[in-house]
Amino acid sequence: MPWPMFRHVERQTQHMSDMMERLDVDGAAAARHQHGVAFAQARTNCILCQSGRQCDHWLSGAADAVDPARFCSNIAFFDAFRRSCPCREG
Repeated sequence: MPWPMFRHVERQTQHMSDMMERLDVDGAAAARHQHGVAFAQARTNCILCQSGRQCDHWLSGAADAVDPARFCSNIAFFDAFRRSCPCREG
C-alpha cells in the first residue's frame, strides 16, 4: 500500500477509535454485532469518509464543532452501542 494511502487509513481508523471512545461506545458489543459484519462496514464507512476535517474539529472538543449526527455516516451504529446514551434517558 502506498504511504499516503497507509496514512489515510491509519488516520481514519484513529478517528473511528476516538469517536467511539468519546461517544462511550461499547466496542466489544459493536464488534460482535452481526458476527462483526456491521463493525467491518462501519470501519469501511470511516475509511471512505469525506468529513475528516469536521471529525477532527469535533474530536478536538471545539465549541463551534458541528454535531456528529450531521457529518458521521456511522452515528446510528455508534448510538446503538453507547453505554450511556442521552437518547435513552427519560
